[in-house]
Amino acid sequence: MGKKFYAVFRGRRTGVFESWAEVDRLVSGFTGARFKGFQTLSDAEHFAATGQSKETATRGAPPKAKRAAQSLFEGYEIFTDGGCIGNRNVKDNPTQPAGWGVVVTRGEETVDELFGPVELDPRSEYFLGAEVRSNNTGELSGIAEALLWLGCTPDDVPARLNYDSEYAAKITQRIFKAKKNVALAERCQSLLDTARARRTIVFRHVKGHAGIAGNERADALVQLGSQGRRSGRRASDFFATKTAPPTKRHRTTPPVIDLT
Repeated sequence: MGKKFYAVFRGRRTGVFESWAEVDRLVSGFTGARFKGFQTLSDAEHFAATGQSKETATRGAPPKAKRAAQSLFEGYEIFTDGGCIGNRNVKDNPTQPAGWGVVVTRGEETVDELFGPVELDPRSEYFLGAEVRSNNTGELSGIAEALLWLGCTPDDVPARLNYDSEYAAKITQRIFKAKKNVALAERCQSLLDTARARRTIVFRHVKGHAGIAGNERADALVQLGSQGRRSGRRASDFFATKTAPPTKRHRTTPPVIDLT
């Protein structure tokens, strides 16, 4: 029997887990608990986000309705991306351009857009632990910045984090153990724990460069970050307090990018 993933839609904590023992602690004695085991991570993520299995949500529906059912989510829909121009000999090329991008939407509204370069200088307020500039550190930085945004946002609205890097998402969720980029990986995991203390967060894999609007926009923001440009964010306040997110939010309006 292959590896199994357990999805918890309603319990003491929600999300996708690999250990039944952990899930049992989350749902035993919890009134109205809803959970289910799946053979694939994508199926588990869908149930954790919607409370329905894919086949239940789409049975008997036309193709367009099936796509809508699979993407329906009430809360923050966040797309992350990261990349490195060249991505070769990353240890020996510290000046190689690399960036990250985050798009936050809710319903049909774009709530926020963030972008910046992968930061290697430990003295910088934007430093998250990256040792090199690479595709992987760009992807991890994008997820970290999205989780930081959620940790700084004073509400309990649930969030779905859409990613195209299995590596970055599974390390953040502790499904994979980081052998490289350890400090950055641990920062992602810590930020996920902090953000989940306030809200439900689920992950969903999307295919990159497949015409998905949020993913394409995040990719465009990565290009700005790779140029050394920043949208600005609230990390310095967040890391300084380490107790509660700031009550005042500072947002830099990103430039309009022509994607045609």
